[in-house]
Amino acid sequence: GVHTFETLNVVGNAWLDTGSDRVVVRDLANSTVSAGSTLVVGEVDQATLELAGNSSGGRFVLRRAPALNNLDLSALGDSQLDIVPVVSVTGNLTIGSGNVNFLGGLSVTGDLDLSNTTVTTAGATVPGNMTVNGATLILRDSQPLTVGGTLDVMNSGVITVLTSTPSAKVIHSLKVDVTGVMTVDSTSSIDLDGKGYGTGYNDSYSGPAYGLNTGRESCHGGSRGYEYGNCSYGRYERAMFAGSSGFRTAPGGGLVEITAQSLVLDGEIRANGLTANNFSYSHLGGGGAGGGIHIEVDSLLGGATGKLSALGGDMTNKGPTNGRYRAGGGGRISVVTADRSGYSGTYQAFGGDKARNTSDTFASDGGPGTVYLKSPLDTYGHLLVDNGGLTSVGRTRLRIVGRPVIDTVVETSPGVWQVSVANTPWKASDLALGWGLDGIEVDLDASELLSPHYTIESNTTNTITINTTDDLSGLVGNSLVGVHTFETLNVVGNAWLDTGSDRVVVRDLANSTVSAGSTLVVG
Repeated sequence: GVHTFETLNVVGNAWLDTGSDRVVVRDLANSTVSAGSTLVVGEVDQATLELAGNSSGGRFVLRRAPALNNLDLSALGDSQLDIVPVVSVTGNLTIGSGNVNFLGGLSVTGDLDLSNTTVTTAGATVPGNMTVNGATLILRDSQPLTVGGTLDVMNSGVITVLTSTPSAKVIHSLKVDVTGVMTVDSTSSIDLDGKGYGTGYNDSYSGPAYGLNTGRESCHGGSRGYEYGNCSYGRYERAMFAGSSGFRTAPGGGLVEITAQSLVLDGEIRANGLTANNFSYSHLGGGGAGGGIHIEVDSLLGGATGKLSALGGDMTNKGPTNGRYRAGGGGRISVVTADRSGYSGTYQAFGGDKARNTSDTFASDGGPGTVYLKSPLDTYGHLLVDNGGLTSVGRTRLRIVGRPVIDTVVETSPGVWQVSVANTPWKASDLALGWGLDGIEVDLDASELLSPHYTIESNTTNTITINTTDDLSGLVGNSLVGVHTFETLNVVGNAWLDTGSDRVVVRDLANSTVSAGSTLVVG
């Protein structure tokens, strides 16, 4: 159906819905959808989209997207435009004002320029160049932003995601894939603060599986304040999870993954846990844990203003002597790049600060998370555990193999060996949840240091699988041990790193340190 009007005015908080029918307005200059009013239509032509620019703060909703060519939405003012299906634009798309929601996603065949606007989309595909200039881009549904050219975030531009939905157990992670150079200037940010696991009135949600009240509240790469056990999850080698929420009030940091030819970072990429709110004495809570940041680029560049941060949230102002009101642990940062010599910024995965609550007997700074830097050309990387001078009783822990005795060794197929031990000392491999020992090296004769190391392919609760042409059949009765090898290892800023009974090998001792106030405990 087609409804044609000389003018169309939806005003005074009215709501007009034409179903799936098309609307044609001949005199757009004298038509409007006023503030507080809504027009919902089936479809319009590209020219009629200008009506959204006459809406003076109103809302214009399209159920079907018209054919669009070199679309310019710079005259939206403070109006809102919602387009339900996937929007495809032939040529370039420019949005210079208003609030635009591409509920089904967006693709263009040319460039995408956003300035002084807020745009929400379920992913976007841009074969050309993209600019976020003083604008906010919100990604949803963990759909990727794919840019074939360059991506420039400038003049207080922000790329972020929707806040997670605890009732649906949904986290909106940010995935950015840029073929060319990605630039974030000193005024701009990729902001995932508080976009991790959410909270409930008397609950906490945590990773890695959006679990409810699992005992991992305020934890991720580092332990929460006043935590002597191990509540961490994920892997230092590859950040892949968001941060757990604090008890009741503070979400953890989100998860961002960026791939690009190179990244020029003079601004911030952050996934910090939030500080606990303090509504009343009976509604206190713990700080959210730092989230996850993973970056893969040929080169990382940027000045001293550049910052990668996955900080734990601070403790609340005051509280009873209750162990659930604690500062958040730090998150995880992993960077894979062949050249980071041009980057003079910082990497921060500190725990949260207890300073806002010094009266609580459980008051303790959160433990630090992990920062791992690796070249794709190298076998081993550089591990940094830094708490920024905060003091936590919580220890940062790695995935641990331990030193169990080998019970049996079986070659299950040519070159595939299964080594079993007594009892059930391990979590079985689960790549989706980050559990397991896969990727860790193991020495099958812990009594000396010269025997070969093998990489664990997978494990059950009491077996490990190793691929090798070596004959392992004579190793029954030996103690095996996990081996963690780093190019450099730096434990600083009052951090405490504990590798259990596993062995640690550091190849570049000259550039490694355990600073004053910090502790390294190894097997």
